[in-house]
Amino acid sequence: MSPRVRRSALVGASVTAGLLLTGAAVGAALAAGILAVVGLVVDGPGGFPYIRAAFGLAAAFGALIGGVGLPVVAWGWLRHVALGRVVLETGIGTVLGGLIGFVGSGLRPLPGAAGALAGFLLAAVQLRVRRPPSRPPARPPQRERRDAS
Repeated sequence: MSPRVRRSALVGASVTAGLLLTGAAVGAALAAGILAVVGLVVDGPGGFPYIRAAFGLAAAFGALIGGVGLPVVAWGWLRHVALGRVVLETGIGTVLGGLIGFVGSGLRPLPGAAGALAGFLLAAVQLRVRRPPSRPPARPPQRERRDAS
């Protein structure tokens, strides 16, 4: 393997690892934050003391969605969009979807998690629609045909 190819592979792996860690951290923080805000609104200050494990579960699910979803979306659908914008807008979509699912279902966690996942995916789709690639993907060069005459 040439040094150039090796360096390119190392850069790609490093960026992917960074996206995974960023997505996991942001997802965990947003999920636990949603639960904390809803607990504060519903139960008041000091609310949810009887379900402390729920914060860990919410953070784990958020880390899973963000850690898997962000690299897939950033490398796959939204390679042409700035990473900060991808993180910000998918985070906003995740929060809105999670809140709608959680509060709309009477504070049940499974619809909240499904809403968060749906919000993440819808935010990615709207980014793709609003910011399409500026040019089509490059095609491999065509070989010239020579007549056999």
